Amino acid sequence: MNNLDFLKKIRPVGYFKNDYLYACYIALYQFAIDYCKNKKVLDAACGMGFGSYYLKQQAAEVVGIDISDHALEHARQQYSADGLAFEKIDATHMPFPDQSFDVIVSIETYEHIPPELAVRFLAEAKRILKPGGCLIISTPNSPVYSKISKTPDHINEVDVDTFDISLATYFPDREFYYQRKNVLQEMKAFYSVIRSDRFKLRELIPNSWKQAVKKRIAKNITMEMDALLTKLKVHQASSKYDVEDAVIQVVVCRM
Repeated sequence: MNNLDFLKKIRPVGYFKNDYLYACYIALYQFAIDYCKNKKVLDAACGMGFGSYYLKQQAAEVVGIDISDHALEHARQQYSADGLAFEKIDATHMPFPDQSFDVIVSIETYEHIPPELAVRFLAEAKRILKPGGCLIISTPNSPVYSKISKTPDHINEVDVDTFDISLATYFPDREFYYQRKNVLQEMKAFYSVIRSDRFKLRELIPNSWKQAVKKRIAKNITMEMDALLTKLKVHQASSKYDVEDAVIQVVVCRM
């Protein structure tokens, strides 16, 4: 689904600083939705709810869960559809019966879960998936992501091997994908500036100036939305090692 009017309509007001950040998430949900047609889907850590609503355009039923009251309040107010529900549930301790869902979607969640609880989340995901179901999970690839952004609430950023070892304990059948490959090479000048600005003095610069600089040294993040979504599309990796120079690692884990 690449209807730009629809994507504009469901975008949470004031939540994303720019189109690029929003497109990063939408592109991940665009990948996930292909697995969700006529399925019962869990959106684990759904945040503001736009992704759950997006998945519901193809899924038979979507349950979005999160622990943030603020996020869930927004989700319930802004996104309504038959077969769509939002519930306050901790993804590491889910009350659903065994084999409840066909698909679990976990977009940029794993890095927010302490390591000792992240394994519990994976165990829970396996427990509530139906036979033949799948977990679609994405998380930053720490060696690359750490050179782009320092995110304080990312308490469990991992590299490709570490992530795969954790997943393999519960899901022997895994397919590897990636988003934003070769970014450090393509936008070397831009990220050099970002890394040198430890105190975020760039926040004091007028936005019009910042946008002008971005257009000169970071064209990839100032494209129109349709071009951004093409650039940010998730691609299949030839092996897990093909993911090592990507910003985001995506894995489809099958039961």
